[in-house]
Amino acid sequence: MTPDGQYLISGSADTTIKIWNFQDSSPNSVETLTGHSSFVNDLVITPDGQTLMSAGTDEVVKFWDLPSGQLRYTVTGFDSYIDQLIRLPNDQLITARREDSTIRVWVVQ
Repeated sequence: MTPDGQYLISGSADTTIKIWNFQDSSPNSVETLTGHSSFVNDLVITPDGQTLMSAGTDEVVKFWDLPSGQLRYTVTGFDSYIDQLIRLPNDQLITARREDSTIRVWVVQ
């Protein structure tokens, strides 16, 4: 959910990310983001609501401009799929992998 409560963001096994308008009485998809080549496992929205980070089984983390829906950049170099993303207040990004319990910390700039 975006910080303003207006949109719900979902990732899917069909490789897409959907942005849902949650202000209406019946939520509807207002935009679909494409760019992952496999399942989208986790999503994180920055506190200001401007950036969406997505990760999944394609071994990349993508950074999206949430208001425009445009892909900003992709971080590669992971050696396996990513199950979880956590963004810390000091701009570090933690990625976690369930299969072997690996945790990595990345500095986001």
